[in-house]
Amino acid sequence: MAAVDDGLRRIRMWNEWGHPWPLWEDGPVSPDDLGIGKPLAARLHAWRARWEHLQDPAIGWTEPTAQDEWEAQGDALFDELQRETRGVAVIVPCYLAAEGW
Repeated sequence: MAAVDDGLRRIRMWNEWGHPWPLWEDGPVSPDDLGIGKPLAARLHAWRARWEHLQDPAIGWTEPTAQDEWEAQGDALFDELQRETRGVAVIVPCYLAAEGW
């Protein structure tokens, strides 16, 4: 498992085709691996499913305003994820357009 200097796990929050959770370490991570509660896990799953619904691998976002709305939802989930994993992991928000995807 990847860890930062303080011993916490380093988890990237981003989506990948074919994986149900937007959580990655050296490979895919599930909410159970991090002790994330079911309500947040359900919201993360829905957010990731919406991304797949709104993305076309060939052209990107299928609706012009969808990306901004989706990123705002991601920001709220990121804040919540940080709170739920405090003391266990450092969450890195890699889902933003500025991150290169």
